[in-house]
Amino acid sequence: MFNVWPPLMHAHGLCRMAIQAVFRSVILSRLLYALPAWWGFAGAQDRRKVYSFLRRSARVGFYSTDFASFDDLCIQANENLFNKVLHSPDHVLYRLLPPVAQTSHNYNLRPRAHDRSLPERLTHLTDCNFIIRMLFYQVY
Repeated sequence: MFNVWPPLMHAHGLCRMAIQAVFRSVILSRLLYALPAWWGFAGAQDRRKVYSFLRRSARVGFYSTDFASFDDLCIQANENLFNKVLHSPDHVLYRLLPPVAQTSHNYNLRPRAHDRSLPERLTHLTDCNFIIRMLFYQVY
């Protein structure tokens, strides 16, 4: 199906920019859907497959490198979801957050991304969890 798209969309009169818009709205949205949940568990081989697919898509003309890179889109998706969880007590993931840190309020330190206490880092598997990953993201 991937090889059929360019001639088919071009035959329908879509220009390169329109084809790239369709790619972003259909394919990239599927890759980015639930990305915060699965990206931490994706191994190096899985990530290479995603990047390889995006390189092939750019070579064919679907994916434009003029827009934000996939890494930037991943970071943005993670930060957006974490901010929604952090600032919305009604969010389904809010109860997974650790309690607010009490000791950090006594010191005049640099501003942190969140006011939560940092949990113990137990295993590599728990480090892949979205909430744990984002709590430790840009800690230093």
